[in-house]
Amino acid sequence: MNDHYNQDDAKRKLETIYEEIRKYKNASTPQLTDIKFEAVEYPPSLRIMVKDDDGEHAEVVMKTQGVLCASMLPPFRRPPSTKNLGNIRNLRQYIKITSFGSTSFDEACLQIERIRKLLQVQLADETVLPINFLPYEGSKSIEAHARYFTDRNLVPLEKNQPFSPYVDPFNVLANLKPDVFIHGPDNKVDYLNRTTDKNGCMRHVPIDPSQLRAGDIVEIAFSCVAVPVKNKRRLMFLSLRALTLIDDSTRKESENKCRMLTPPPTAQKITTFKRRQPYIDLDYDEDMSQVKRGRPDEESKGEERNGEGDEEQLRLLSKIERNFSGLNVEGDGANAEESGMNVDQ
Repeated sequence: MNDHYNQDDAKRKLETIYEEIRKYKNASTPQLTDIKFEAVEYPPSLRIMVKDDDGEHAEVVMKTQGVLCASMLPPFRRPPSTKNLGNIRNLRQYIKITSFGSTSFDEACLQIERIRKLLQVQLADETVLPINFLPYEGSKSIEAHARYFTDRNLVPLEKNQPFSPYVDPFNVLANLKPDVFIHGPDNKVDYLNRTTDKNGCMRHVPIDPSQLRAGDIVEIAFSCVAVPVKNKRRLMFLSLRALTLIDDSTRKESENKCRMLTPPPTAQKITTFKRRQPYIDLDYDEDMSQVKRGRPDEESKGEERNGEGDEEQLRLLSKIERNFSGLNVEGDGANAEESGMNVDQ
């Protein structure tokens, strides 16, 4: 977010969204007193489960809204520089949302903390690590993530799934995935845009994750997952399931204002300098003028020499013609010799 982002406007829009959601809540929404974590064998974890209409266990997915303030989202345009298994395993889709002091958002943070405490009561012999709602500019925030890959031996019953074209359009992740990993259900995140059709019905359509920016009002869908760590401790984290764009008008207004108030780039001034002569007594211009003035004299002298040569040749030709004037053309070569013709050399 830039300096022109209107936090108060975003906060008002968030409160309006929370108010609309409260109108649609019904009695079927699970209450905290009904929540219980159940053990899942693959992958080894504890998750909040409920029975669906078919009597099967289904994972509970919760939602909350906020302003996107930090993220690491796809797509990858090039593979990471380090490609060992540990780094590939830790590649993840990450988001962080805040509310700039909205009371409804703060209540959502309290609900998540209550869920953690319920898990602590359920696991009396273990320690559930606290959740840090690390503030963003003084306001509480919620973080959620999902890895791109899961170790194959942790989910032996799952099959590898292809990446969404929006998540991996350049096939970077598909080519990076080792055989010991899979891209499974826990690694899939839906990126959506919430729209309203002409009948006023809400619709969700897929969106390119790169269009989501800091400052957008979004809704996150997540599940609470507790995994074992060292020394009988449990870590409960929010596993990201979906990220939905609700409103990006405040962010776009701040970007337009930033462009309007930013002065255009000025042309860079090119600095010139004077080159000094290496010798103080050298007058280059005067010397060159003398050289140029001397050239016509040399050319004229050459022309005079050429004229003298031409006169000499004319004199020689005229002498030859006089000697040939008494030559008898009808006679033979001997008569020519007898005529006494003498050609001066």
